[in-house]
Amino acid sequence: MHDLHEVVFMPADIKVAVPGGTSLLEAARIAGLRPEAPCDGRGTCGKCRVLVEGNLTLPTEKELAQLNSGDGIKMRLACQAKISGPVRAEFPESRADSFLTVEKGQRKALKLNPRGYRPGQESYGIALDIGTTSIVAELLDLASGQSLGVSSCLNPQTVYGGDVLTRITYAANRAGGVQTLQSEVAGGINRLIENLCRTQGIRAEQVFEITVAANTTMLHLLLGVNPRSLAVAPYQPVFTRETEVSPGTVGIRIAPDGLVTLLPSASAFVGADIIAGLLTTDFHHFKEPALFIDIGTNGEIMAIKDGQLAGTSSAAGPALEGMNITCGCRAEQGAIEAVSI
Repeated sequence: MHDLHEVVFMPADIKVAVPGGTSLLEAARIAGLRPEAPCDGRGTCGKCRVLVEGNLTLPTEKELAQLNSGDGIKMRLACQAKISGPVRAEFPESRADSFLTVEKGQRKALKLNPRGYRPGQESYGIALDIGTTSIVAELLDLASGQSLGVSSCLNPQTVYGGDVLTRITYAANRAGGVQTLQSEVAGGINRLIENLCRTQGIRAEQVFEITVAANTTMLHLLLGVNPRSLAVAPYQPVFTRETEVSPGTVGIRIAPDGLVTLLPSASAFVGADIIAGLLTTDFHHFKEPALFIDIGTNGEIMAIKDGQLAGTSSAAGPALEGMNITCGCRAEQGAIEAVSI
């Protein structure tokens, strides 16, 4: 049995006792911290840098390859540094609160027929886009269809992996991994709903309907369904059809008799998000050859010619946001958005 060693996380002076051999990343999670780890501890992204003092295992070749020569001996990768005695550690300040996403765009007049509308009551609905990196929620008046506000946040699941495959691996290989990821996304959704309702002076119990667009992996995790089959041939989803559940079954706090509808997906990696875009733009009725491109963490593209549709997907986020590359980050404080010469 391993002896317990005290780890102190600064500057909040959070203390936790963990067995020898525990990584600093795991110790931080046990302590309730949320350090960024897009590769979920495989030592390949180099994003979990931490300043340390104390007793740790020596850096591995994998870790040294990720650290810059200017990082200094006190800088380590939390996922690779194993605890062998008392340790003091400090992670760089998180920039998750400064995360930004697009919240405005063109609108198209659509016929409104919400099932959550309650005649004689104030009835509201949420249009929800769950991305691998971000979650965006729009509050709507179900009587008029008027948009009452948009709120967004970083998908809380990102601390367990920056891309869908890393998250599938976490869900499949960690005890309770699916439940952890489901709880994380439900918590993020609830915070967005609370923010929108507070801003508009309404109660969450007056929200009767949520419609969800997301990639296939995010839909599985929202329902607490293990997505392991998406990562191995023949890459079959557990479900692709439109699915309706009560909010309580997925831990979402709106009217108890409300409805949560998950839009249908096309395949393992062509999800409900791009299907929603095709329907909104009437893309499937285009007469001329055209492309519909959704560049997200999971990038998707759909083509139409002579009434026939074909689609595919690829990992776009890692190329843009810093996964396995030295430079690059999300749309957050510090990101370069323009260059003038």
